[in-house]
Amino acid sequence: MAETRGLRAPRARAGQLKAKWGRIDGDSPDLCYVWGPGVARADAALLHGALSSRQCMPLSMDFEPSFMEDLKARGYDISTLEISVCKKPEHAQADEPGGVSTTIEALGAASEEIARLKHELARVKDDLEFATDCVKRADAEIERLRALEDGEPSVPKL
Repeated sequence: MAETRGLRAPRARAGQLKAKWGRIDGDSPDLCYVWGPGVARADAALLHGALSSRQCMPLSMDFEPSFMEDLKARGYDISTLEISVCKKPEHAQADEPGGVSTTIEALGAASEEIARLKHELARVKDDLEFATDCVKRADAEIERLRALEDGEPSVPKL
């Protein structure tokens, strides 16, 4: 087995799907499946299934060993297994930041933010109208008080 001290979680670049021996967040060392931006989690599940799933033999109803079990049985050290595959550029763009699926998610988030801002704007507009009314009343009261000081008692109180 490979050295376990200093073992850390593997990382994947954009458009890359990787299976490599590592340790995630203090767990015991194991084969880790990682994917970078532009790669779907389902692709990592596909790779995991291909390496770890046992296939049922239809006639005997027995399960044959998985690819990894077969390698172990043949004397291979699984902790040295590393598989890395990258998407072709024309396929990676659809899921990368700025691609189609990311843009649809961003539009949904933006429309929610716009609705929230419209509601906030309506509230601020109501507050501004109220404040404007208060200022007008205060101005009228000041004028009334000035008129009283000048001796014009006929000015109505608001």
